[in-house]
Amino acid sequence: MVKFVRKKKFSVNYQSSDNNLWLELASRGLDKHPLLQSAQQHLSLFGDDEICRNLILDAIHQYDVRELLITDPFERTNPTHADGISGEIRLGKVAHTGAEWGIQASALVQHMMICGITGGGKSRLIESILRQTHGVTLCIVERKPDFMKMVVGKGMPYFSVGDFVENILAPGDGVQPKSWYNLLAELFISSFGLRAAAQSELLHVLLELHDENNSLDKHPTLAELKARLNKRFFIKSGSSREITSRLYERISWLVTMLGDSVTSESCLDWQKLMKSGWAVSLAGIPSQIQSLWIAVYFAKVLTYRIANNLRSDKLEVLFVFDEASPIFPKSASKTTSILLDSVAQCRAFGIGVLFSSQSMSISDGIIANTALKVAVGGLGLGSDYESFGSSVGLTRAQRDYMRKIAKPGAAVVRDIRYPHPFTVQLDYTPEGAPLSPKEIKRISKESKRRFLIETPVTRHGQCSDAIESKQHSESDVKTCNNQAATLMRDKSGTESQIHHGAEFENALRIIRAQHNNEIQFLFRKEAARLAGIRGTATLLRAENVGLRAGIINRHVLPRGRVNISLWEITDKGYELIGCKRPQWKSKGDYLHKFCAHRICDSESKRGCNVTIEYCLVNGKLVDVRSVSSERDKYIEICASYPLEKELINLQKDFETEAIPDELIFAVTERQMKSPLAELFEQYANVIQVSCSVSVVLAGDLIDFLEVNP
Repeated sequence: MVKFVRKKKFSVNYQSSDNNLWLELASRGLDKHPLLQSAQQHLSLFGDDEICRNLILDAIHQYDVRELLITDPFERTNPTHADGISGEIRLGKVAHTGAEWGIQASALVQHMMICGITGGGKSRLIESILRQTHGVTLCIVERKPDFMKMVVGKGMPYFSVGDFVENILAPGDGVQPKSWYNLLAELFISSFGLRAAAQSELLHVLLELHDENNSLDKHPTLAELKARLNKRFFIKSGSSREITSRLYERISWLVTMLGDSVTSESCLDWQKLMKSGWAVSLAGIPSQIQSLWIAVYFAKVLTYRIANNLRSDKLEVLFVFDEASPIFPKSASKTTSILLDSVAQCRAFGIGVLFSSQSMSISDGIIANTALKVAVGGLGLGSDYESFGSSVGLTRAQRDYMRKIAKPGAAVVRDIRYPHPFTVQLDYTPEGAPLSPKEIKRISKESKRRFLIETPVTRHGQCSDAIESKQHSESDVKTCNNQAATLMRDKSGTESQIHHGAEFENALRIIRAQHNNEIQFLFRKEAARLAGIRGTATLLRAENVGLRAGIINRHVLPRGRVNISLWEITDKGYELIGCKRPQWKSKGDYLHKFCAHRICDSESKRGCNVTIEYCLVNGKLVDVRSVSSERDKYIEICASYPLEKELINLQKDFETEAIPDELIFAVTERQMKSPLAELFEQYANVIQVSCSVSVVLAGDLIDFLEVNP
């Protein structure tokens, strides 16, 4: 038995027999040390040797002293410079030892999970990884625009769901359509929670639509799928009709939430997207549709690489799923299970996945399939510490200590190159020169244009539709095209290719129809309908050509969760159709004029007496005044900043004796609504408002007035 005789602080005299020294070494984990093993063998063979005995006793003494002084349980196991944990992607320094921690890009093929509370540094760590990842196709899916500046800075396109004009039903290049539709039907039905019979029905309809097109390059769209299901509903009976009805309801919901552009034909070049990468924000759509969208496009990328035999041991494609816990919940659905199966097999084709989550309430399949795990800035719940600790092999002392060091930038890491988890202080990569909001918007717009299909395939019958017009003959179209060829020339003196073909003719027909209509301010689809343009894809192609030719400007008006597209004819466009730009009654920019005239038209249909630019006694002009037998309404249109000027408008509206019953502020940008409402609420007592004041989206107001005549 070992006896401890304390002589002075941290000085201990060990008295023990030679037989017990080996047990003391083993209890402290020192029995594997080569030098101590030799000393113990020498003692057992030759008896009492003071030098060997003192060597062993000094090692035991140093170990005990270190145990008394160490308060960080990670200090004993944290790696040093010699352990080889550095890499081309530098992320931070190991606590206590100062060793540099980094990862190789190829290690991300084994997938990575980052978890931590809000503000702990997850997004900055992901951004640091992405900034140092070169030569890799980045596919970023996020629920809030955290990475927009970084994505735009790398020259990648940043899309919202409505901007991502890509047919969700179309397979990747080289993928057999029938096998893709089979996988697609399984994903859709598992997401919708329908029976296997619905999967057979959906697959049958997809194959039927594809066979009708008689082309490998033409694929059905969601809008066509919805119309065909509606048609089949009326010819079905019994249980099969009920199945078709439920399937139609789910597809209609999907079409409503995703919008027209996503449910139409593709206008984005898939090959360019797969070479340079892209980012999509799924904000504003339900988590169930988010999971389905992610599953479809992850499967599309994987099947594209499988079909083209793009095997690689290196990282070629990196998917980034920010805030993944709502999309991959603990109680995994069948859609999540299918996606996890895809994650398990994507390593052979050079696809890596980076998951980010605020908690450990994420699918067990993700935790099991990620080789790199990082907890940064602390975790929110005690159960999260237990889940993370059990997944990376933390001791009880390390789990308790992990709670104490929870601060931004402090991370606990499990790297498969090292046998123990360790602590790191993260070093974030500098962001570079800051970009202003205008620069971000400009660069983002330019990068999106680079991925549009430049020479779209003309569908059968499209040329004849483009030439025919209800208001102009074929000779007028040819004359207008000759004028366009004369007025528009490249710097080299040759005619630009974008000024030929059905798309340019369609653009001219639309602006001519928009100008000749009695109501000058039309939505894009209204003008296209008057011009006889059919199909969303045809309209989008005409719009792209018109934008590049400079004959139109495109504006966006928010309505609910979606946006309405507007066309403004430029001076060059008016010159091409041989007309002069009209003079409008209202002031302000195009959006301001558009809203004023559409609201005026809608209110007039309701029998109201409407005045644009109504002048008050004090000289203040009200954008729109609508007077009926019951109410007197003032409608002010907010189309520019600063918002504080609207408070001045509000005060001026109430300086006269004629106080309206209702005052409506129609904002032309979604981000204006909440701040403006807060300003009015904050200064309500100062302004002394005595009538109803409301702030609405201009698109919602126009839509409401038009559907409630």
